[in-house]
Amino acid sequence: MLLAISAAALGLAHTLLGPDHYLPFVVLSQAEKWSRVKTISITFFCGLEHILGSIVIGIMGLIFGMTLAHLKWLEYARGEVAAWLLIAFGLAYFIWGLRRGLGNRSHEHFHFHSHTPNLSPWSLFVIFAFNPCEPLIPLLIYPAAQASLIGILWVVAVFSFFTIATMLVMVTIFSFGFTGRLLSPLGKFSPAFGGGIICLTGLTALFRAL
Repeated sequence: MLLAISAAALGLAHTLLGPDHYLPFVVLSQAEKWSRVKTISITFFCGLEHILGSIVIGIMGLIFGMTLAHLKWLEYARGEVAAWLLIAFGLAYFIWGLRRGLGNRSHEHFHFHSHTPNLSPWSLFVIFAFNPCEPLIPLLIYPAAQASLIGILWVVAVFSFFTIATMLVMVTIFSFGFTGRLLSPLGKFSPAFGGGIICLTGLTALFRAL
């Protein structure tokens, strides 16, 4: 029960305190006019991918007898890669959005609605493949030491539920609540502003990883 409570609290806290878990979905859904179903679906699958990567590394590390220090180092390394990818994506999106806003030509309008909506979700999938769940692996150590498969499954299930649920709630609140129109007044410059927010979010994630 104590492990379950800890897993729930850490899943909730690490998601709330990590804006990279929800802000990219919020600004992209506004900038690219994603539907509610598309926004929630992309958030869910990125969250699932986010957790599965750490689960695989944690289980493989336990099987091969890797120490907690080695596993944490690997997760921190993945965190740095994910942060730099988020920074690069945000910066590229900012530059593209700025050029589109300043030009605002018909062919760029077509490019925006045809190519960018297809690339942005895949970019998030790649980024979240590297984005680690740092608190999960230490949570697995105790039930693994006790040779408790049920304990491991329980910790993973509770942590996963609270992490993904928190991501979905935060994205829903910011995207479709009273703050959901943040980018609307910016008009044609909303993608550039969204890219800037993503870049800053990546810098925040990099600071945490370091």
